[in-house]
Amino acid sequence: MITSGTSWTKTVADALHRAGSGVTQTGSSKWNLRLNNGLALKATARIEEGWLFLDAPLRIGKKRRPIKPARAWELLCCNAHVPCGCKFALSPDARSVHVRMEVPLVAEQGDIAERIRDVCRGFGLASEMFRSRKARQCTDSRDSLPDPHPSEGRQDLRALLTEADWPFVERSNGMIVNLDVPNALYQATVEQHDERGIRVAVGFVSGESWSEECRNALGVLLLTASGIVRMARAAAEERNGRTDVRFEAILEGPCCAPELGHALSALSAAYRLCGSESKALQDEVLAEEYLSVRGWFS
Repeated sequence: MITSGTSWTKTVADALHRAGSGVTQTGSSKWNLRLNNGLALKATARIEEGWLFLDAPLRIGKKRRPIKPARAWELLCCNAHVPCGCKFALSPDARSVHVRMEVPLVAEQGDIAERIRDVCRGFGLASEMFRSRKARQCTDSRDSLPDPHPSEGRQDLRALLTEADWPFVERSNGMIVNLDVPNALYQATVEQHDERGIRVAVGFVSGESWSEECRNALGVLLLTASGIVRMARAAAEERNGRTDVRFEAILEGPCCAPELGHALSALSAAYRLCGSESKALQDEVLAEEYLSVRGWFS
């Protein structure tokens, strides 16, 4: 069990040295490193306020170029498949694309070093997905990642939610939890995720015939929000002519109650931040105005 900041710093530093190369400490609990997952990827890591933040800016070629609005929607679709809970996110100016992960450092957590190694592998696969010119054709890239916990079984969701002190109702599609959103009822689903972890998700919007402007605006808004809200990522999936957009948190491997509590708090924050805005951007006129205000042009 790790409880002190000093112990976390040493544990994280050791794990980063095993996961990457050229690891250099740049400050108190801050590092630069290079990930060699088939592609050399420069990344940073830092411990702040009880969280580990991992981030890598993405680019094609030697220069980092602003992405086009349609690319934001493509990356939102890719977020449904990025392994290990990693996520594509936009910088606040909505021009720079990053792959990110935020991990809460809690005493009850399992092998944090193994979690860091998994995330670093996920960063490598995300970088490959970003460099592909067929981003929307991302199938489940989890198949490309070795199962980090092959012998572990399903977790007791009831016990975890009870310990985390989040009231729930059991349904056929998982545990239903009311999010912490003032003056509104929004519910998240907590379910087993591919025998290895837990998915916590809340639906934002669904539609069948959104215009290109609506998709682009939603991509920009939600990828920007993914860069703001810790632990949560926005994702879109298109099936049978229908598109579902959600925020989710993927908890790989053995999950502890505090980590699940952080995930539910993250989804609550995401809905408070941009739930209403996501619904508004289904209107083509509002979507065009939003992109214009943000400085984007289709």
